[in-house]
Amino acid sequence: MIDFKKFCKLSVMIALAATPHAVVKSHLNKNAKNTLKNTHKNIKNEQHSYFSKLASKESGGNYNVTNRYGYLGKYQMGEMALIQAGLYKKKSKDINNKWDGEWTEKAKQFKVYNKDDFLSNEEIQEYAVREYTKENWKLVKHFKLHRYIGKTKDGITITHSGILAGTHLVGIGGLKKYLEKDIMSKDGNGVQITAYLDDLSGYAAPSNINFYEIES
Repeated sequence: MIDFKKFCKLSVMIALAATPHAVVKSHLNKNAKNTLKNTHKNIKNEQHSYFSKLASKESGGNYNVTNRYGYLGKYQMGEMALIQAGLYKKKSKDINNKWDGEWTEKAKQFKVYNKDDFLSNEEIQEYAVREYTKENWKLVKHFKLHRYIGKTKDGITITHSGILAGTHLVGIGGLKKYLEKDIMSKDGNGVQITAYLDDLSGYAAPSNINFYEIES
């Protein structure tokens, strides 16, 4: 697990020294800059946060790991996740985690041109998971899956953060199947969505998401 205090101190040192990362950040669009600002501001207090718990379940907090299915980094993000985060694109619709697509201009602003760059860049991984999570919450609201919040299913009380975690594990499609059709969704390792709905239940909203913006 990353030493969050050390990470925050390093981020401040980078900014003050005007190293390439600091220069890169200055060229990011407004939304990206705000997300990074919130990331650096809140990561010190996130040792027991949603993202900390998610990372512990996904990779044990290891930024450099790639699993056998091609998922990358601390939050085990695949091609689809990084496409949603605006950092990656493919010419075909074949999402297979072979990483034979292209990295977007936004990714290149972080000096990320390939998956090895992504694995070695802690800053972009923290940015990526927050953008991906924000996009997942938009999908949750679009499909009105937040209507299940507060209900009990298989002995688990459905919460905002549990829904986000379930979506991280199996995607919005897997979440819909479970909540709407009682089909148990699993990831490639056989982890059931219920494990994430339960273990990541009741966490506060990530800094770039307002859980209560839409409740109807």
